[in-house]
Amino acid sequence: MIDIDDMILDQEEHELGRSRTNTTSVLDEMLMPDEEAEGYTPPVTKGHVTHEQNKILIGKVERFFGKLNVAAIELVGDLKIGDTIEIDAGGKMVRMKISGMQINKKDVKSASNGDSIGIKVAKPVAAGNEVYIIDQ
Repeated sequence: MIDIDDMILDQEEHELGRSRTNTTSVLDEMLMPDEEAEGYTPPVTKGHVTHEQNKILIGKVERFFGKLNVAAIELVGDLKIGDTIEIDAGGKMVRMKISGMQINKKDVKSASNGDSIGIKVAKPVAAGNEVYIIDQ
């Protein structure tokens, strides 16, 4: 017995000049982001490695103290002195190597998931900016 929905989809695909594969439905294709589109950014989730670089989401800026150029960052992963991070400051990336960090005004060599750290930054950032560790 022929399913009318399949017939409609087949007709639409024929009119569009494409055929459906066994693994991807027409609906799936419509919902997939167009990676060729201008401004496309691959989705980033905790622990996700992006395609352009080996960047992993490590936290978010909680607060920025402008007079001190210090960012308070809530971590969702591990970070240590010597790691390179990138902060997405409203489309402008601030890249830096961690030379020092503090937890509750005390110097630490490393921090982990759930810690709030303070680090000096070269350029202003804002609350909500995402912080990535660069996997080298």
